[in-house]
Amino acid sequence: MPADWPAVLSSPSRSQEGGNEPSCRAQGAEFEVARPISPRAAGGLLDEPNGVEKGQIAEPVGWAGPARRSRAERGATAGPALPCQSSNNYPKTTHPKGYSLRSQAVRYVGQPGLCYQQVCRTTGPTSEEGLDSNGRFWVKAENGIWQLFGGINSAEAKRAFSLRMNVEAFFEHYGRDMSGFLTFSPNGEAAEHPQELARRFNDARKHALSWLRSYVRVLEPRRDGSAHHHLCVATPFNFDPDKFDWEAFHVAQQQAPRPARGQAAGPLFEEMKRRYVETAPGELRECWSELRSVCKHYGLGRSELLPLRKCAGAVAHYLGAYLEGGLHYRRDSWKGARRIEYDRTESTEWKRAGSAFGWNSPGARAWRVRVGELAQAAAVPLGDFLRFHKKFGSRWAYHWRPSIMTAPETEWRELLRVVAQRHDGDVPRKPMLVVGGKVASWWE
Repeated sequence: MPADWPAVLSSPSRSQEGGNEPSCRAQGAEFEVARPISPRAAGGLLDEPNGVEKGQIAEPVGWAGPARRSRAERGATAGPALPCQSSNNYPKTTHPKGYSLRSQAVRYVGQPGLCYQQVCRTTGPTSEEGLDSNGRFWVKAENGIWQLFGGINSAEAKRAFSLRMNVEAFFEHYGRDMSGFLTFSPNGEAAEHPQELARRFNDARKHALSWLRSYVRVLEPRRDGSAHHHLCVATPFNFDPDKFDWEAFHVAQQQAPRPARGQAAGPLFEEMKRRYVETAPGELRECWSELRSVCKHYGLGRSELLPLRKCAGAVAHYLGAYLEGGLHYRRDSWKGARRIEYDRTESTEWKRAGSAFGWNSPGARAWRVRVGELAQAAAVPLGDFLRFHKKFGSRWAYHWRPSIMTAPETEWRELLRVVAQRHDGDVPRKPMLVVGGKVASWWE
């Protein structure tokens, strides 16, 4: 290790300074404070790379010089033949799907520069309980469902926020009268595997459902292990939502027969059903008839297509709540399934937001300030992300996160000076004390 390495590793922890290490237990998980560590990337950045000497060329196996060898010699020195790796001939090794959980994870508490690490540990086997990369605790139920004890992480919150923004933009673009709400409740394999349900829906959309102009599809995992799909759909006809008899519809839903529960139809079911069907437009009744045959043919289960009763904001909040609630449940067969899908034909006309953005919070701003200081010390121009990735690697955030989050300002400035010496950069000036709007002292 170089002599001018900053004192990130040698900084005393809170327990060494006389304080007590906070610890707690929650749902079988144990948390304790860990000491700050320096990024592995910094060690790779400061150490000289190991390689072969200049002018030294490794010769391949069986090389006999420039002279041409005979076929027998080539066959004697050649290694074993490699199998064909084409998708049709190469035997694929099937690995069971599953989420990778661990018995120990690191979680950061606080803002950059004022943060400490918590090491989270579990007491049981990882096949029944475990921690994800964010330190959140998961428990596996008897039916194979993993349940989360804790809140959603930042990436999931971004997806929920962008979903609400895009659903509002969807209804503003097509209008409330031309939009509807479609739900698929499948059974069997499509209910247990969301990817199978998405495949069947895509097949149905290619060969039928010509009235479906655009859509936003949201996956809602249920506690019982089934998966539902909720869609905001745009159609070329008017739903007339204000003329629809919602009161009769809700009474018919309560009186509807449910054979799985042993419930027969109520006495008002047929009358209420006739009343709300009469108030639906003819195009909507044709869609109901088509959906019954399409769902039966493609195995999509039960379907429900209705007009929008409330405004776009309420529907956006409704779908966002479905997404956030479904993120607390998952099973191993759901890995790789899309939680949100947007139509690829007309979504460019109304889609408003993606999930690649940063929060405007104090912690996020402090993170971006330190990343900018690191780029200036490495002589990377502002906004040149390609050059930044070339210098620090594609996983720079993972390797540099411990120092960015936990290093105090004095140690962070020492690390910036080491990086600046290595890359001929500049350590940015930063005020240390501001009094009455004027800088009284600067960091060295």
